[in-house]
Amino acid sequence: MSESVYSEITSWRNANYFENVVATDYKIKTSEFNIAKIHISTAIPKHSGAVSLVHRVLLQVHFHGRSSPKHVSYIVKERADSDEDHELAGNSCTFAKEIELYTQILPGFEKLWANENVKFGPRVLKVTITPFRLIVMEDLKSSGFRTKKSLRGFKTSDCEKVLEKLAKFHAASVQYIERKGSFSDQFKSGILNDKTMKAYEVYYTPLFDSFYQMLDDLKYHPKILEKLLPLKGKAYATTCNLFRLNPTKFNVLNHGDLRMTNIHIREFDKLLLNYQTSFYGSPAFDLIYFLTMSASFCTRIDRFDHLIDHYYKHLKAGLQKLGVMTAIPTQRQLREDLAAHGFLMCLKSIEALAVTLEMPKLELDMKLFRSTGPDGAEFRRNLYANVQFEKTLERLVMFMWKRGFFNFSQM
Repeated sequence: MSESVYSEITSWRNANYFENVVATDYKIKTSEFNIAKIHISTAIPKHSGAVSLVHRVLLQVHFHGRSSPKHVSYIVKERADSDEDHELAGNSCTFAKEIELYTQILPGFEKLWANENVKFGPRVLKVTITPFRLIVMEDLKSSGFRTKKSLRGFKTSDCEKVLEKLAKFHAASVQYIERKGSFSDQFKSGILNDKTMKAYEVYYTPLFDSFYQMLDDLKYHPKILEKLLPLKGKAYATTCNLFRLNPTKFNVLNHGDLRMTNIHIREFDKLLLNYQTSFYGSPAFDLIYFLTMSASFCTRIDRFDHLIDHYYKHLKAGLQKLGVMTAIPTQRQLREDLAAHGFLMCLKSIEALAVTLEMPKLELDMKLFRSTGPDGAEFRRNLYANVQFEKTLERLVMFMWKRGFFNFSQM
């Protein structure tokens, strides 16, 4: 990988910047080729609050000794202008965190699994810190990787493959910390942290209030309403408290954002992207977040136990293979840990369920859904009144209730 700490150039949007990228990629000297053309396009549309801008760079390269040019492509992640504000505000979703993970931590993890040629993310070919922050990496699309487009989520077989890769990632983090002592301070917290609590509570409060009102209107069991009532106005803070690091428990480095768009699929492999919210803590976060945000609803409910057992099997095997000294949790301990952190599923489902359920008769306006005003409350009321939504939510609420995800005695 080529690393540029300082550069005289004021822009990366030129052929010169990518010369050592191509040289590193093909393991040749810059004198053995020349870049004839460069085309830059948007790989992922920018959205509000985005920490990174993602570009696709297509190069026309003439390799000396070849009669015809070759087209090669790379992905460039560029720090958004607002990212410095994110970091100053204490937001744990930072570009600096991802740079450290791609350049130092992931190579260490992959070295531990070198005998099996396990890869956790794309190859990084160049990093620039100043005058602009960039990560240049391989274009996984060129290698046959794709993201799943369907809103329905992963089926069981896809979930199994992702959890197998996640188990290896978690196991490697345990061995890594045994050798290194700890991860840097920026991995102490993820999206759930005290510094962002106030802002996110404002966002989640109207969503939770509408969710609770719907349960009340539908005459859910009083015990369920009784458990949830104290969380009005502090649902996000409650979840933050659940995920405070407990050093006496089994902990791993969490990916932090295992939604479908961050999982690239090839026939026999899965790679993870966007490690900007990684943090050290209970593996329950990655497991619950992934199954809530990425698994199809039926898979999440009907195959939950199977998938947790599948993850545990591969986690235990991975920890044993790497020869860790840390005590391996029992299957029962993992399930207890999931139950203790289970309210995360409720918090994320309030939003995710509306996104992942395909309801052709109801147009989903996410701006209205997230609105804190009366128009937003009315929209959510109409959404929750949808028969399909009611039936789906009934299964989910009872699923969480039976597993103790609404119990907070451990706080």
